[in-house]
Amino acid sequence: MVLDQSKEDFYVKRKNRNFWLAICLGGFILMIFLVTIAKLSSGGMIEGFDHTLRSSISKE
Repeated sequence: MVLDQSKEDFYVKRKNRNFWLAICLGGFILMIFLVTIAKLSSGGMIEGFDHTLRSSISKE
């Protein structure tokens, strides 16, 4: 019966680790989402760097 107790304890610890890992990953995804929303709400153009001339930054 001692082996059953240690297996049960092992699964409880694994479940706790998985729970906290899920909380951390969810927090990271939420942080990325909020940063994206903050950048989009500023109203500016978000342009990628694609090695082409952009008319929005060229002086006329």
